[in-house]
Amino acid sequence: YKIIRLKGYDGASKDRSTGLKAIKDNKELIQKELLTDKKLHDADFVWIVCSLGGGTGCGAVSTIAQIVNSFIRPDKRIRVKRDKGGNIINYGKSTTGIIAAIPDDNSSPKMKLNAAEALEELKVLQSKNIIGSVMLVDNEKLINDYLKKPNTNTDWTTYGNATVAATISELALLSGLPGTETFDKSEILDIWSTPGFLFIGKNRLSKDWQNSYIPDAIKKTEGY
Repeated sequence: YKIIRLKGYDGASKDRSTGLKAIKDNKELIQKELLTDKKLHDADFVWIVCSLGGGTGCGAVSTIAQIVNSFIRPDKRIRVKRDKGGNIINYGKSTTGIIAAIPDDNSSPKMKLNAAEALEELKVLQSKNIIGSVMLVDNEKLINDYLKKPNTNTDWTTYGNATVAATISELALLSGLPGTETFDKSEILDIWSTPGFLFIGKNRLSKDWQNSYIPDAIKKTEGY
């Protein structure tokens, strides 16, 4: 991992204003590190991952999203639209999304307020197409799922991170699978770049699923 140390700060103590100030005070350093990162420049889509309960990530996510979206594959976006006065009214198709963990039920009121305020900021960015999809990670669910796992040799945060990473990886791999019903790369990118909240679900099919499968066309004509 490339770690960018924010000069003059050692955490934000769950204070969003401190987290935002830390980013602003180190803006030139962050821009320099990001602008010279070849992996970012070559990416078709970038996910920004943060926690919405703390101070640094929660306070900085909006600013970081705007910095990243300004130079990630601008050729992939629709052209910026301006009004008659030259003001930007739409930033075009975004190549940046947010994966954000929301506080669990036992979190403090301050952490829950942080999350609510950050979500309002992200909705504003979505209205301008600066960011696309936002995927919320439910920490309460991850904790409960972790507690149900027998003989787990890791902590719940590592389990949660692996679960989220695996989910995104599975979605990305769909574009490489053979078949007529598979999402292709452009379709996945189109979904990710569309402003809104991304909900993901999956189910395991039984071995004889084809025998019990009834196409929608037959359901409509035969009254299923």
